[in-house]
Amino acid sequence: MQPAQGARRKKKVSIAQSQASEKLNFSRSGPRDMHAQQRYARDRGVHWDEGLGGWIVASFDGVRRVMSNPGRFTSEGLPTSEAFGSQAMLVTDSPIHHKLRGAWAEKMSTPGVAQLEAQIETFIKQAFEHEFEALNRGEAADLVPGFWGITSRVISYLMDTPFESAAQFIAVNKILSDGATIPVEKGSPRYQEREAAKAKVFDFLRPIVEERRAALASGEKRTDLISLIAALQDSDGVTEQMVLDNLLNLYLGAFETTALWMGNIAIRIYEDKALNAALRADPALIPNACEEIMRIDSVVQLNMRIVRTDTELDGTKMKAGDRVFVMQGAANRDPAVFEDPERFDIHRHVKLHLGFGFGFHQCLGQFLARLEARLFVKYILHTFPELVFEEKDFGRSWDVNGPHKLVARRPGILQS
Repeated sequence: MQPAQGARRKKKVSIAQSQASEKLNFSRSGPRDMHAQQRYARDRGVHWDEGLGGWIVASFDGVRRVMSNPGRFTSEGLPTSEAFGSQAMLVTDSPIHHKLRGAWAEKMSTPGVAQLEAQIETFIKQAFEHEFEALNRGEAADLVPGFWGITSRVISYLMDTPFESAAQFIAVNKILSDGATIPVEKGSPRYQEREAAKAKVFDFLRPIVEERRAALASGEKRTDLISLIAALQDSDGVTEQMVLDNLLNLYLGAFETTALWMGNIAIRIYEDKALNAALRADPALIPNACEEIMRIDSVVQLNMRIVRTDTELDGTKMKAGDRVFVMQGAANRDPAVFEDPERFDIHRHVKLHLGFGFGFHQCLGQFLARLEARLFVKYILHTFPELVFEEKDFGRSWDVNGPHKLVARRPGILQS
């Protein structure tokens, strides 16, 4: 029997605290433990987790149904909105979502990002310059700063802001994204740190938005991402705060997930010798290999929704206000959809994975991320056919999955 609804609503337990639960445990004792937790959750079907204080949905079909139905399962009011701004398209289900998303839709489409290929190739070379010099000297080098260097250069270029500014906000991104699904008490040190981080980004963005709006008003034609959304301000209910919240999400959100994906890709292509050889022999396999890595090693393992009105999912009754945790990583290994799902298969038809979400809030930047990932693999395999990893650090939790540190060395190269 489930606990009384009143007990559910009063119990607000963080992901970190859930480690003490006999149910799901989000601490990372190793990849096998993570996947064992996923299988456990998926095999139980829709169920209440005491540690998280919410419902767990881990099947492929169940996750898709929750994520595609904002009328029943809303993104509004999530702790994420406190971290990244309540007016961002990520956490609003209102009609304004489509207008805000539409500002960037063409630029972020497949044809739109294809125009960036040559520029991204240049950014990749720049981002890894120092790390690759170290590797060529026979030294060990952490590849993670290079991943972040690629993504921060790309978003700075698209927003027409200095790369140096993006670099200083990487630390801000980590403050906001760390535990973004966990409610934070107003006035607490954690809350104050987060609000100060947001204010720092807003103080940077606000004068740029004002400058771009003035340029547009004078007849100047601009196609950078800031100008495209700034052009909507003061029309059809779009406020300055909506513009700033969405720019904050774009500016910081573009850094992390693609960088973590690149880390997962690097581990796979250098530790799986057969995969490494296949990709070097036939680079046409790179796009599907990246998709399969996103499926089997999903970056976003967990997302959250709130039940909007009393509803039912797979025969389980849920009350308005209940929290629902959708496990995208578990869904991407669902044997009901993927044959032999624990096996990496470079030839698998895998585009239907949920690595970029699904439905109303599916990742707007997915085509850009795919291009960055493909070009990264092409470049790094050409430059270093073989690497070995001396240290891998995935952090303390697996709700977002990817290396925070990835120290590599070229095999057989003596340090100069």
